[in-house]
Amino acid sequence: DVGVDCYLVLLETSGNQNFIFDTNKRRENVGASHLIASLVAWTEESLEGLVRGWTRRSRVPAHTAELVTATSGDVKVLLTDGKRARELVTRVTRKALEVASGLDVCGVVIPFQWDDEDPDPVMDAITTAYATLPEVRTRRAGPQSRFPRLPIVDQCTSSGLPAAYLYDETSGRRSPRRSSAASAEPVPRSHPSAAKLEAARDGYDRLARVTVGWVDPTVTCRTAPWEKPPTERDRPESAATPAGGSGVGISPWEARDGIEAVADYLERHAEWVAVVHADVNGLGAVLRNLTTRQAVEGCRGYVDLLAVYSERIDRAAHEAFRAALDELRCYPGIKKVRRPGASESFFPVLPLILGGDDLTVVCDGPAALPFTAAFLQAFENRTAALLHPKEKQLTAAAGVAVVKQHYPFSSAYQLADDLTDEAKRVKVKAVGASALSFHVLYDSAATGLDNLRARTTLPGGDRLVAQPYVVTGNDNAGWADGRRWSDLLARVTALRGTVDPTDGDSDRGRALPRSQTHTLRAGLFLGRDTADGRFQLLRNRYGRSGLSALAANSERWSLFWEEGGVHITGLLDAMDAEEFIGDRDETAASR
Repeated sequence: DVGVDCYLVLLETSGNQNFIFDTNKRRENVGASHLIASLVAWTEESLEGLVRGWTRRSRVPAHTAELVTATSGDVKVLLTDGKRARELVTRVTRKALEVASGLDVCGVVIPFQWDDEDPDPVMDAITTAYATLPEVRTRRAGPQSRFPRLPIVDQCTSSGLPAAYLYDETSGRRSPRRSSAASAEPVPRSHPSAAKLEAARDGYDRLARVTVGWVDPTVTCRTAPWEKPPTERDRPESAATPAGGSGVGISPWEARDGIEAVADYLERHAEWVAVVHADVNGLGAVLRNLTTRQAVEGCRGYVDLLAVYSERIDRAAHEAFRAALDELRCYPGIKKVRRPGASESFFPVLPLILGGDDLTVVCDGPAALPFTAAFLQAFENRTAALLHPKEKQLTAAAGVAVVKQHYPFSSAYQLADDLTDEAKRVKVKAVGASALSFHVLYDSAATGLDNLRARTTLPGGDRLVAQPYVVTGNDNAGWADGRRWSDLLARVTALRGTVDPTDGDSDRGRALPRSQTHTLRAGLFLGRDTADGRFQLLRNRYGRSGLSALAANSERWSLFWEEGGVHITGLLDAMDAEEFIGDRDETAASR
């Protein structure tokens, strides 16, 4: 097989977050999420039409085509026929134009020579594909050019794009003109908006499977080189088999109703809504350097190993997501929602993107920080269990933007993305640790993260926030001191400490009255000396309340610690997080 002509096809969506979050309508968010995930189905459908007898088990060069990796928004295929490779890109991108006109899907074809002894040809082809794709994308018009403003037409009520249909939201049907048979007054909708609405039904079904953990026995995962092949007894018996945990005993229709109830709650009833974005640290380098850490024989060895790692990391993300949902049981203050008359209730967490190295969820404000911390911890544990025992531990970074219900979600996601970049600083500050950054947006006067952080930086350079917070890797010393997730929880506990409510000095049982908390918060912005002075006065009056947890230096009773000539405090972080981190019920955690 040495010297066989092969072609790598890389298909990828771009602008995913803008496509999902250009509206605050949860139904459209769900539909957009499903259309992005449909890239895999479009590719499989095209391969079945192009290559007779193609299945997920097909392998090149013995077969014409092989699906190597398939995650949400990113697909790699190998073919031995250049014409069919180019036709695959044509078919998939045409399908995207037909059913998801606002989504940007692009593909490239990279030729290479198959080698049974050297993995470099396929590795170089993948590197070239990722380098070429942005160039190809910039040479063609983007999705916005598909919706001209001339001639002048009505504006879509959701996206602001030119309207193409009058959409009846009651019946879920669209029409190029008004109809007296419509069950409600139709509203103008653009092509992308209508496509998202029509994809929402399938989207709810998919998210229900993700949330509950239903597995599909028709999807055959590859066996890792270091594991024994599974036997028939190891395979799921039916498509209605939950992967365990929260899925046990829940029917598909109950799960779907639950997801719809979650979406409705987040759109209409939640006071605070959070956008959570998480990204794996250095995953691209891990996949590129597989051959330096493990013995790989030729192109076949590398392709198999790449496919296994992609599948395992995707599986780890799904399992970590469900583990984080399960962790929310330990927080009685987080309410669950359900449809009227339904028997099952669900935590208000809506996973819009979950696959590979990417997680984006919308959730109720009080659930955001506990969920994110639990996800990061679970992801590390799951990847450690699923990948090679000698593999370097994978870590992740997450950003959490907590906003009011009607705040534009496109801006909320951008803030979450910037917070994720801030959390990635931990890669060099505390090696081998996952971390998160968060912000509670009380007003929209300054929404960029640089501006928001500038507001909490004093003229002398002292900083009133200590973010990001290290969630795992507690053996890290130095920079992580005071910035661990446990440190944040300890400060929140100190602020929330209670005493006998009959005590005249208490505020509804709080050891530190809210009025004093506000005084201390104001003192932070007046400088370190003023803040420490107010804190020491509170120590004298409320010392019994365990305020030592707020002190960065218990000997001097200072709120600040020094780092590189700058003083930093984590008190403001704790004050912002207090309303969004409930008390953990250890009894529930042990069940």
